[in-house]
Amino acid sequence: MVALTVTTNVADTYLATLALRQRLGIARQNVDVAKRTLDTVRAKLSHGTATQLDIEQQETLLANADAAVPALEEQEREARYTLAILLGRVPEDFDVQGDSVDAIRSHFGFTPAGAAAILRSVSMDLRHKGRSI
Repeated sequence: MVALTVTTNVADTYLATLALRQRLGIARQNVDVAKRTLDTVRAKLSHGTATQLDIEQQETLLANADAAVPALEEQEREARYTLAILLGRVPEDFDVQGDSVDAIRSHFGFTPAGAAAILRSVSMDLRHKGRSI
């Protein structure tokens, strides 16, 4: 039963790591879009079709998008380190293959949440029946 619990935790943490990487990629894209939009608004200002308020609003959007990245980086690092510890590896030297959960979805034909739910269901079923692995 302990082995199944550890396996479930490894699967959950792996999927969480991939989901965080995906969110981090989206956050970085948001920063890039906000920068390009700010450049566009600045160009509009120079042509008289935007106001200083438009610039300030876009700068705020950029700052908010930029501020989201470090928190997601830290969450991804924590998830990766947790996974390393669950697998008995040194966290600093450990990396995870993949950048998103999409590869798992296309490879296995179900969502990562479904995979974790399947493992939990098997674990609970075995626990209910009093079996151990």
